[in-house]
Amino acid sequence: MGLPLNKIESYLGVKAVGPAWKPGSASASFVIDSRKVKRGDVFIAIKGPNHDAHDFIDKSLTRKAALLIVNNSWYQKKKPAIGRRGRFVVVKDTVLAMLKMAECWRRELGIGIVAVTGSNGKTTTRAMIGRILTRKYRVFETSGNFNNRIGLPLSVFQMGKEHDVAVLEMGTNHFGEIDELSRAVHPDMAVVTNIGRGHLEFLRDTTGVLRAKMEILNGMRDGGLLIVNNDDPLLRAYRPRRSVCRLTAGFTGKNDMNGSAFKTGLLSGTRFRVYGKQPVRLRIPGLGAAQDALLALAVGKILRVPMAVAAKALHEVKVPADRMEIRNKNGVTWIADCYNANPDSLNNVLLLLKGEKVRGRKIAVLGNMGELGKGSVRFHREAGAMVKQCGFDVLLTLGKLGKEIANGARKSGLQNCHSFESPDEIKSVLRCSSRRGDVVLIKGSHSMRMEEIAHEFIKGNAKP
Repeated sequence: MGLPLNKIESYLGVKAVGPAWKPGSASASFVIDSRKVKRGDVFIAIKGPNHDAHDFIDKSLTRKAALLIVNNSWYQKKKPAIGRRGRFVVVKDTVLAMLKMAECWRRELGIGIVAVTGSNGKTTTRAMIGRILTRKYRVFETSGNFNNRIGLPLSVFQMGKEHDVAVLEMGTNHFGEIDELSRAVHPDMAVVTNIGRGHLEFLRDTTGVLRAKMEILNGMRDGGLLIVNNDDPLLRAYRPRRSVCRLTAGFTGKNDMNGSAFKTGLLSGTRFRVYGKQPVRLRIPGLGAAQDALLALAVGKILRVPMAVAAKALHEVKVPADRMEIRNKNGVTWIADCYNANPDSLNNVLLLLKGEKVRGRKIAVLGNMGELGKGSVRFHREAGAMVKQCGFDVLLTLGKLGKEIANGARKSGLQNCHSFESPDEIKSVLRCSSRRGDVVLIKGSHSMRMEEIAHEFIKGNAKP
């Protein structure tokens, strides 16, 4: 059971107006898409940069929403025509209202909160922590990528008294966003995966990224725990306020959770040992996955999940959709890592493939990396140089900045480079040219629709 309907008015300090629908249950589903409203749901109208959900209030009324949470500026204009057709909670800002409701419900539940952030690996780390903790507790996890100021409250509304602990993911591309999320859920434990060159258009540099990520501590109670990847130089040097305890995990130096004997392969996955004794096997390749696993093991240890049990749980974790998803179709190995992209996540996957021996060719399909600010062109050209350095035979790029990746690769000596304007063009080329033994990496920012290319070959019936 999630957040009950009868809590909303008291949490927000306002009285609902208009006739009430009779809900089917004490709790309801909270919906922000009018197309998904069902009888008895709560519809929250969000005004975004491109669309205003208040424009679709009529649809929600038609579908018998039990309650509609709306902005006062809209309600005052529409009240004469719509005031008696539904039941409304009227607030100054519906997004701030969501955060307030989330905070109140979290306090009432009183369950433990583990919050996860970082430039790369958030979703994988969250999944690993969740899998470990389910061995001992009733766990709630953020679903999908509900990790922003709209998605995270929607996740919190689904938490119930049947849960012992929640594992929540927090993302950001602006200062102040994680601060809001942290103050809404008051984490007992914060996990930071790494500090990379992502969203530099708004966060300026990696020092800014560190500051934005560490906002996760702003809502933490005194005596809370911060767990960091100590292989990351910025996290290694970071010290929180005295009321927060800091624990470390990593493969270099001395750590509270120490890994060694690291080995990884594209198809064989990852192996390492904890404290030189406990073996850990992951289905997911790469050093990043191993570092994420150490962080998850640290959480498990703190919450008294036996190490052997936690290690077995990690082996069950599968890669999230479109994140290092590896499939062999008709003799071609397809790698979809196209949920998002920044210079560090791209370098990581290119380096993983550098040492991989393949029967055919290594083909990189790369698109724009978004929100990199003034250094964007330079970062893309450096990515092209890395493609050549890591032994790729063919480079296909998408988008205006993708052309800069191709320019960097050509300058480094890779001649088989081709740039395209649409995913359909690349799909056509891959259908005709990919052949048995090839390894094809597909990576780029979500805005570039790279997943359309990946799904064509990984989930579709395309044949080389």
